[in-house]
Amino acid sequence: MARGRSRDEARRGKKTPFGPPMTLANMRMNGVRAVIATCEACGHTTNVNVDAMPEGVTVPEEGRGLRCSHCGGKQINTRPAWHTASAQPLPRFVRLALEPHVLNRLRGLGESYSDVILNLVELEAKGEL
Repeated sequence: MARGRSRDEARRGKKTPFGPPMTLANMRMNGVRAVIATCEACGHTTNVNVDAMPEGVTVPEEGRGLRCSHCGGKQINTRPAWHTASAQPLPRFVRLALEPHVLNRLRGLGESYSDVILNLVELEAKGEL
C-alpha cells in the first residue's frame, strides 16, 4: 500500500472489469426475492418483492418501472436485498462432517478431510446416513 493512502483508496486504484448485471433469476437462485429500491430524488429506501417479475429482467431494469411512494420520483436505483436472503439449510452430509465425533472417527481411519466428505456424500446417496 502506498504511503499516506488508506486501504480503500489503494483498492480503488485497481480497475476490475464489470460483468453483466445480475438477473432476477440469478438473484433468486441465491435465495434473494427482493431488491432494495432507492429514490435518487429524496433518498427514500425500501425493499420491493420481485416474485411477480420475469426471470430475465436484470436488477437495474427493475427500477425503471418503479415510482417513489414519498416524492413520486421516477429515478430509482435497485440492488439485490441480500439481507432478505433465505437461509439455505446445509445438506445432511455436510452437517455430519462438521460434527467433531464423526470427523475424528473417520480421520482416525487415516483419511483426509476431502476423503471424509466424499465418503459421506456416497453414504448419503446410498441412503445409509
